[in-house]
Amino acid sequence: MSKFTRDAIRNSFLKLLNERPLSQIKVKDIVEDCGINRNTFYYYFHDIPSLIEDMVMEEAERIIREYPSPETIEDLKSMWDPYGNLKNLPVAVVNEDCPVEYEGKTLNIGDEMVKNLRESDALDFRFMDAGQAQKGLADGSWYMVITIPENFSRNAATLLDEKPEKMELTFETNPGTNYIASKMGESAAEKLCEETASQVTETYAKILFEQLASVEDGIREAADGSRALADGVSTAAGGSIELKENLRKLADSTLTFSDGAGQLTKGLKEYTGGVESVKEGASRLNTGTETMKEKIPELTEGIHRLQQGTETYTGGVAALDAQSEQLLDGSGKMNEGAEQLTEGLDTAENGTAQYVRAVDAFAENAVRYAMGTKQLADGAAQLEDLENLRQISEGISRLNASVTEGENSLKSGTRQLEDGLGNLYEQLQRISEETSDSSIREFAENMEKTRTWSQEAGEAVTQISMEMDGTAADLRQYAALAASVQSSLTDMTAQMESVRTSAAAAAESMKGAVGSCAEDADSKIESANRQVQSARETMASAASSLENIYGQLAAQGTVSQDTLDALSQTMTSMNTAAGNLQEISGIDQSSYLGSVQVAYENISGALDQWEAVDAGVYDQLEQAAGDLNGAADLLTEKGDSIKAQAENMAKTAGQMKIAARTDPGSLPDTLRSLTGAAGKLYEGACQVSSGVNTTSEKLTELETATSGFPAAAQGVKSLEEGFETLTSGNEALLAGAKGLNKAGADLDDGLRAAVSGGDTLAEGMRSLDGGVRAYTGGVSLLARNSAALTGGTRQLLEGSDELISGMDSFAGGTESLYEGVSRLTQNSGQLTEGAKLLADGSEQIQTGAGRLYQGSEELDAGMQELMEGSETLAAALEDGVGDLNGQEFSEETISMLASPLEAKEKKITNVENNGHGMAPYMMSVGLWVGCLAFCLMYPLTQYTGRLKSGFSWWASKAVVLYPVAVLQGILLIVLLHVADGFQPARMMETICFACLTAVSFTSIMYFFNITLGKVGSFLMLIFMVIQLSGSAGTYPVEISPPFVSRIHAFLPFTCTVDAFRSAISGGESILPSVTPLVVLTLVFTGLTILQFQHMARCRKTGKKLLIDWMEEKGLA
Repeated sequence: MSKFTRDAIRNSFLKLLNERPLSQIKVKDIVEDCGINRNTFYYYFHDIPSLIEDMVMEEAERIIREYPSPETIEDLKSMWDPYGNLKNLPVAVVNEDCPVEYEGKTLNIGDEMVKNLRESDALDFRFMDAGQAQKGLADGSWYMVITIPENFSRNAATLLDEKPEKMELTFETNPGTNYIASKMGESAAEKLCEETASQVTETYAKILFEQLASVEDGIREAADGSRALADGVSTAAGGSIELKENLRKLADSTLTFSDGAGQLTKGLKEYTGGVESVKEGASRLNTGTETMKEKIPELTEGIHRLQQGTETYTGGVAALDAQSEQLLDGSGKMNEGAEQLTEGLDTAENGTAQYVRAVDAFAENAVRYAMGTKQLADGAAQLEDLENLRQISEGISRLNASVTEGENSLKSGTRQLEDGLGNLYEQLQRISEETSDSSIREFAENMEKTRTWSQEAGEAVTQISMEMDGTAADLRQYAALAASVQSSLTDMTAQMESVRTSAAAAAESMKGAVGSCAEDADSKIESANRQVQSARETMASAASSLENIYGQLAAQGTVSQDTLDALSQTMTSMNTAAGNLQEISGIDQSSYLGSVQVAYENISGALDQWEAVDAGVYDQLEQAAGDLNGAADLLTEKGDSIKAQAENMAKTAGQMKIAARTDPGSLPDTLRSLTGAAGKLYEGACQVSSGVNTTSEKLTELETATSGFPAAAQGVKSLEEGFETLTSGNEALLAGAKGLNKAGADLDDGLRAAVSGGDTLAEGMRSLDGGVRAYTGGVSLLARNSAALTGGTRQLLEGSDELISGMDSFAGGTESLYEGVSRLTQNSGQLTEGAKLLADGSEQIQTGAGRLYQGSEELDAGMQELMEGSETLAAALEDGVGDLNGQEFSEETISMLASPLEAKEKKITNVENNGHGMAPYMMSVGLWVGCLAFCLMYPLTQYTGRLKSGFSWWASKAVVLYPVAVLQGILLIVLLHVADGFQPARMMETICFACLTAVSFTSIMYFFNITLGKVGSFLMLIFMVIQLSGSAGTYPVEISPPFVSRIHAFLPFTCTVDAFRSAISGGESILPSVTPLVVLTLVFTGLTILQFQHMARCRKTGKKLLIDWMEEKGLA
């Protein structure tokens, strides 16, 4: 309530202050506007100046609390660590680079660069296409777009070209959206370019070093080749001597070629006639082979039909095998139910036996009881026949004695009967309770389920038996089909054997014809062949040596061109002669005999292969047919066995159904009847016992009252009536005992029949389970045999494929034979031409041998020079390989080549982030604005009471201003530390200097405000703006305009910024900055005191001050 009243008074005062000058406002006006009395006003305030002072102090506290420290904190927070948060600066990346092939590798720098950028947190890289990037750059979604052009990797691959092209990265910015962000992005882009250039240089270095390794391998191969060349030259020198000797022998051997050629021509004519006969036999063999190939598809089609039928049969057996598992599972469940039924019937039989024994004991006691009552009846009859009273008295005495004896027997029997009936009743009651309706109903339901399972099992077994009959019939059909196929195969085998025999006979005939031709020509050609062979070998050796020598001389260049030309002509002549010799050696009779022998061996091999395949296929078909027949017999046998077992199972199921038809629901009715009869019998026994007691009492009364005849007569009459009553229940008692005994016997017989039926049911279930297991085993065996059957048909099909392949091979052999014989016929003309060329070649060989002999002399001279040069070359190449092999290029070497220069920065002071760097500047501004605001709100010139002196006037305000200034400096540092994590290197020094700065700034504000009022505050605001640019708080003074450089040293902000920087970073001492601030504080404090002295004198003398004039003019 007090706060509400205080605020109402303040609001009324402010309202009146807006309407009229302060001098015209009275306490009466305030209380009337506020609606309170004077006492309430004076309760809170002494007078209007006291109200103004309270309002100013509260406003000053609010300003200190809210301004400027929060503003300074928020400004610093916005720039605290911008470079530390560059990972949040969005930058778009557009990759248009296309990979290229370079030195056998795929060069894809664009993708590698994108991969590195994805892993980097330098900027917030976002990857997109060019259209989306340009749109986002225009609307300010991201501050820069980095484009990797499509020729980026291609230009990188042009490093070793004559005109390499530089790689270019495009950086697009939009300074209009945020200039600082664009500059920060450009700095990051330059760093990215440096990293990319280093990466590309590293790739170049790897490729260059790999090429150096290839050069090393090439030099090593060259060194090995030069060494081999030196060895070859040495060998060639020795071969030149052998060349001379071989050429001389060649010239001597050419004279004998003519005679051998004539004899060869004559023998070849006879050989040609035999070749024609062989050609005719080959033609007939080829025709028979074609006929046999036409029959093969029929065989294959029959085998395919057999395989399809076998697969259908195998599928049916698999399905039957799967269903047999279900049948076996159901049989197990039925067997378990039968065992449980048998156990329940055994328990019932034991209870029934106990019950029958109790009924027998009861019947025996009932008989004894009837005998006792009969004795009593006889005694009563004797009593009735007495004629006089004495006899009556004696009779009564005897009767009493007999009754007493009978009574004792009757009581004993009655007690036994009562005990027996009680036990019987309890047993029947317990049996009735244990054999509840729900248990009997559950027993009946189990019997019904057992009966249902038995019927279903019988029907399933019957159906399976019918299916097995059908399966056996199908197997017999498959066996008949296999037998038919076997018969067809036997016929085809016989046909194939006939064709094979004809082909073998034709081949043998051909071989005999060729052999006879060969024997006639052999004696005539043998001598010429030996000479041709010797000349061919010599010619080949000479030609090989000459080619090696020519190649080495041409490579070295140590002989004249004329010598090389002569050597080349000699080589040409030798090659021509060698060709002629090769033709002659290629058409001798052994070559033709070899060709015919090869053809014959091909045909014989094909026939043997055919015979082997034929025999194998026949055996496979015969085995498959036997497997089919055996499987059919086995399945038929198993089907009959399973059918018989199914009949037994059906018979057992019938027995189970008959046993299950016994209605177990009648059992509770029988038990209830027995229990009711036993209850009634027990009640009758109790009545008999009561009647015996009554009879005994009456007899005693009769014996006592014999003195009075009328009373005795009346007693006799009552006695007779008692005996009638006693004996009247004997028949019912005996009938009940007999009925109870008969019911117990019937119950025992019924339960025995149930037990016997349960045993029969269990035995039937065991038989059924055994039959099902035998059936399952038969099905499993059937499945295994079906797999063997399927394998046999597959082998049969594979054998048919082999037969077709063998027929193709055989047909190919016959065609090869026919073609070979045709070539033999065609080449017979070439034999004659070869003989003629032989004579011409001998003359050319002789001429070339002479020229070769002359060239060999020049060859010896060049060999020496070639050997010396090759040795020098080999030594130089080996030295080069050693130099390259000693140089190793590691990853560090490649990295050094890619980035040879690394800049290391050393800091003498440490500034954690941008916030700590900008804190000196913003703290100076905050303290200046805070002091200025407080001086604007606080009444600096107001004085209450009697004015003593100017110093006391100054002191009354100073005791408030300077403590508030110190508190402002402390709060500024504390709030920066808590809110922004501000942590200077020298915390206490920073706090003390902040307090000194606040006191110094307050002294300046104090003087200008009391001297010039609001004009002074405005001048301080302008001076602050000048200090913002002149203090070098952001950019160095050296890069600032000339005006800033001139005023920099004379500004208070320069001292505060430098000192705060040193205290925050732990740099040099702040004393050079403390001294100017202390001087400013003392100077302006002294000026302020002098101004207060002047103001005090003017107030005492009534003179107007400058501030009074300014207030009148509305300036202060």
